Amino acid sequence: MNEALLGRVAWNIIAKPENLCSSVLIGKYGRQCMHNKECIVKNADSKMWKSINRLWPKLITNIGWEVGNGEKVSFWKDKWIEGGIRLADMCPVGLTENDDLITVKEMVGADGGWNLARIGGKLNEEGKMLLMATLPPADCREEDSVRWGKNLKSTYVVSEM
Repeated sequence: MNEALLGRVAWNIIAKPENLCSSVLIGKYGRQCMHNKECIVKNADSKMWKSINRLWPKLITNIGWEVGNGEKVSFWKDKWIEGGIRLADMCPVGLTENDDLITVKEMVGADGGWNLARIGGKLNEEGKMLLMATLPPADCREEDSVRWGKNLKSTYVVSEM
C-alpha cells in the first residue's frame, strides 16, 4: 500500500481522533495503541490496518507535543522539550513504572514553577537546564497538542517519515 497515504491516515488517528475515518479505525482496531510503540494486530484485521501497524513505530518516533495545560503529555517519556528531546533520555538513573505515568502538569509546583524537589536527582545537568528554559504548563492554556518531526510542526510531513 502507498506509504504516504498510510502515514497520513496513521497521523490522523493520533492528531485528529475525532475525525470520522480515525474514529472508525480506532473503534474497530485501536486496541490501546494511540501512543504506544506497538499496536495489536490480529489475523482477521484488514490489510490497511496491518500496513498502518508496520509504519506505527516509525510514526511514533517522529511525534512530539506542544504543551498547553500539560494533562496529556508524559513528563518523562514524551518529546515535549524544544528539539524533540525526551527527559527520560537525560536520566543517569533509571525510572520506575510510576514515573512513566507522571504528566507534565503534575511536575508543576504550587508556585507555578517546576517542582525540582519532585524531580530530585533523576535529571542530569543538561536536562535540568533544558527544563528550566521551558515554560511550565498552566490551567489557563489550551489542551496539549500533537506535533510532527524534530521541529514539532503542527502537520504531518511525508518527507520526514
